Amino acid sequence: MWINKMLERPKYTVAIATTDWHQKNNNGVGTDYSYNLNSKVYNGTTNFSYKKGDRFLIIYDSVKPKNAKVLDLYPIYDDYVGLKIPKNGWKYREVPFDIDSNQIKKYLKD
Repeated sequence: MWINKMLERPKYTVAIATTDWHQKNNNGVGTDYSYNLNSKVYNGTTNFSYKKGDRFLIIYDSVKPKNAKVLDLYPIYDDYVGLKIPKNGWKYREVPFDIDSNQIKKYLKD
C-alpha cells in the first residue's frame, strides 16, 4: 500500500551498504544500508546481495523518507565517483543518469 503512496511523490538518492550479505533474522538474509537526507540518516535492509561499501540507487517517499526501496536495476558504478548527491535527493528528471519511470513502477509492483 505504501508503495503506491511513494510512487505518487517519489524522490531518489544513493544508499551505501553498511554490512556484507548476512543472516538478518529468522526471515532470511539481507544487506543493511543507509542513506542521508537533509542531514538525517535512514537505515534499512534489503534482500539483495551487496558488499559493504557498495552504492546503489533507492527510491523513497518524499513525505515519509523512511519508506524506501532499493532499485537494484540501477547500480552505482565507480564511474560515478564524483557524483554530487543533493541533501534532499533528486526528483525524477534530476537523476544524473538514465532511469525509466515505467520500468521502476513495474519493478516495484511485481
